[in-house]
Amino acid sequence: MDKLQLTTDAQGVSVVAGLKDYFQKIQQLAATGEQFPIDLDEVWPLVYSRKDKAVRTLRKEFFEGEDYISFAQNGKRDESQVSPQNGENSNGGRPEQVYRLSVSCLEYFIARKVREVFEVYRTVFHQAVATHQAPSTPDVNPMLLQILQQQSQLMTGQQSQIDQLRSDIDQIRAGVRVKKPMARQLPVPFSSPVVDVRQTRQFITRRINEYCGIQNCQPSEVYRFLYQRMQSVYGLNAWQLTRHPGESVIDAIERYGFIDRILALITAELVIPQS
Repeated sequence: MDKLQLTTDAQGVSVVAGLKDYFQKIQQLAATGEQFPIDLDEVWPLVYSRKDKAVRTLRKEFFEGEDYISFAQNGKRDESQVSPQNGENSNGGRPEQVYRLSVSCLEYFIARKVREVFEVYRTVFHQAVATHQAPSTPDVNPMLLQILQQQSQLMTGQQSQIDQLRSDIDQIRAGVRVKKPMARQLPVPFSSPVVDVRQTRQFITRRINEYCGIQNCQPSEVYRFLYQRMQSVYGLNAWQLTRHPGESVIDAIERYGFIDRILALITAELVIPQS
């Protein structure tokens, strides 16, 4: 395959010619059982200015044999042809080192670092997985499917924030002053249709009581865990919400319109074995 180059179109939008076709070919190779279907030489230009920078990052942040493999161009280094003085072979050059990546390594090493690349990657790999898995869950509650989709959207947004923080750190190290954004209210990460709050509260109470019966714990412990996770996942401190006299924390969460996030956390993290 040819090397991929990140370019811009007439409107200044970053594009990569043939990127979707490339990812589809990689997906086909992975489907055959190929563990390391990506050649580093084909993808490093998407993110890095030089291959040696990409190699250093790869060796520092990922595990050889699990995330990637490396070998000389002919499969192994021919030590008989290498000079001990300068490491060159008899033809006057070093054996070229080849690096091949797993699909998961490609995602976190390359794709997630460029928004335009990740959008194409996501449409090929993530949606393909969802399409493949959909027929096996015909009886799943549509509301729960929607919650899982919302969780996926939230994770994508969090990754964008992480990428921005990394960019800010790189600028600070380079001596560039980073402008701090103006303070703003916590945004709602996704929009959802009107939910029957009464049914949602009943479901939450029933699910927590069922979980406590299995795990032999108190509901107060579960609620405390959910509020802690709410702060970790959504950045929202439930204990700091203004409460009316006699109002509980969960009542305040409902009044502020965050009850769907508690529902999402319960669905994702309170695992109840199926009988």
